[in-house]
Formats: sequence, C-alpha cells, structure tokens
Amino acid sequence: MEARGIAWGIVTNKAERFTLPLLEALGMRARAGCIVSGDACPQPKPHPAPLLAASAALAIPPSACVYVGDDERDTQASLAAGMQSVVARYGYLGGRAWELWGAHAAIAAPLELLDLLPG
Repeated sequence: MEARGIAWGIVTNKAERFTLPLLEALGMRARAGCIVSGDACPQPKPHPAPLLAASAALAIPPSACVYVGDDERDTQASLAAGMQSVVARYGYLGGRAWELWGAHAAIAAPLELLDLLPG
C-alpha cells in the first residue's frame, strides 16, 4: 500500500498502553497514518466512532475508506461508518460464521487486499 501511495491506519479496541508498544516493536507505529486505540473514543467498535476518527485523521472521506477486520464487530463498525468492509479470513473470526457478517469482500491472505485497492 505504501508503494502505491495509499494511506493506511490502524483501529483497534485494544487500549493504547498495549497498542503503541506492540506497534513500535513491529516497526509499524511510525509508518501508520493514524492509530486509534480502544480508549481513544467514548464508544469502541462496533460503534463507528473509532473508524470515523481514523478517517478524519487521514483526511479521507469514509466512503473512500476500506476497513479490514477479523471480527463481526469490525464489519458492523465499517458498514455503520459508510466504509467498504473486508473480512480478514486469516484472523480471529470470533462469533458467527464470517459469511453472515455482510461484508463487501473477504481475503484469505494479507496481500489479497492489494487486488481490492486502486492502483
């Protein structure tokens, strides 16, 4: 995505005190266009507020955003925010079968996301 000039960020329900050190250790903290942790907004996902905060931080309208998640609450939040929703089938996948979530697409591996993005 970076090679294509596509801005990206991270939205998680995990608290910032856990999120930031982990992303730092993975070398992703400085690369992400934004990081919205679970305690950054009054309502966590599945409420759309964290995703809308990320959209605003990236200065990209929600309708131009694609949100990738591995839990039904990710799909619920992205649809409520007016974003394209993609299920990461290689992730957690808790709860109901992912096919029932109502996402726009699903990917079986991270690099498959590139096929869904412009450029």
